[in-house]
Amino acid sequence: MKRFTLLTLLGLSLNSFAQFSSGSDGSDGELTVGSDTSVTLQVPEDGIFNFTSVTVGFRGNVFFTPNAANTPIYILSTGDISLTGRIYVNAPDNNRIQAGLGGPGGFAGGPGGPNPGDGLGPGGGKGGTESSGSAFRGGGSFASQAPSTATTTTRGSIYGNPLLVPLVGGSGGGGATSGVGGAGGGGAICLASDTRIFLNWNNSWAVPLFDASGGTSASNTGVGSGGAIRLVAPDVSGIARFDIQPGNTTYGGYGRIRVDSLNPSQFGINSVGSSSTYMTQGSNMVVFPSNQPTIRVTEAAGSTVDPARTDPLFVLLPVGTGSDQDITVEVTDFGTVVPLRVTVTPEQGAKATFDFTIDNTAGGTSSGTTTVQIPAGTQTRVDVWTR
Repeated sequence: MKRFTLLTLLGLSLNSFAQFSSGSDGSDGELTVGSDTSVTLQVPEDGIFNFTSVTVGFRGNVFFTPNAANTPIYILSTGDISLTGRIYVNAPDNNRIQAGLGGPGGFAGGPGGPNPGDGLGPGGGKGGTESSGSAFRGGGSFASQAPSTATTTTRGSIYGNPLLVPLVGGSGGGGATSGVGGAGGGGAICLASDTRIFLNWNNSWAVPLFDASGGTSASNTGVGSGGAIRLVAPDVSGIARFDIQPGNTTYGGYGRIRVDSLNPSQFGINSVGSSSTYMTQGSNMVVFPSNQPTIRVTEAAGSTVDPARTDPLFVLLPVGTGSDQDITVEVTDFGTVVPLRVTVTPEQGAKATFDFTIDNTAGGTSSGTTTVQIPAGTQTRVDVWTR
């Protein structure tokens, strides 16, 4: 399952730092992508690249092959990061019955069919009709929701925080009764440099430097939300062009952008759609907070979950098994009573949510158990987030 905590504003210092460290150890050396050149990088198991410098030339392109857990991407550098080319963490479009994939760090859509599935993620849209009826299938949400009144009851919920700490991607759209799956949400990426991030968007090549857009689907309903982009360096300068749009701006929600630096005066943005509306700036010079609170499922439906597990948690109960099943959750370093939501998402049909709390006022690690309903005979994903 995903080991991040959503909807929680962490008590982080906003003081200026005399010397900032991105956390890179330089072990991956230099990344240089020449002009009119494309590269595809395999995302490490932990999602972290440790570079000494990063340069992407004019019309250069950087793509990623996600890791097994589809974690967000961290590009860390001890030296300068200079971008004139493009970085992609967008979700692909989807017009097939299977669920559409999310971008790296983003969540998948729901599968299509007579009993369509809901999109994954805290802002996943509900399954429904493709483009007619009382309620269209819902698009994914993130920083915003779909403005269409046709999806008022099926669109996803807003989640996350403007700091993008922890880093999390966009949510998927619901599947359609016509047999078309929902599209996935845009991915999540953080670029951090000990020294400088220089963004050199050139209007002679009108595409964005960063593409974290959500995927589209048939009839433009059931689209994925936009994803997340974060930049952190003492000096972030130049002109950037970001795309955190949903697959369709009528039926999905925008993602989030965060830029943290000590010298914001030389930074500008050229927005794709309303992307800049969902950007915040500050000087939160922290990439990985120390003692960041964590959530982990330790037992699900009578089975112990491997503590080293990082990929999503799925449960498959034999036909005839009772639906009432216990989920045990462990929380660490919150220092308060933690309000939690367990989301149970079957491959087909609507997801269900179950709320409970764990008292962690003493700090350290605490655990609690709640009973949820898991349908038998179908693979079901279990996620736990704060609410």
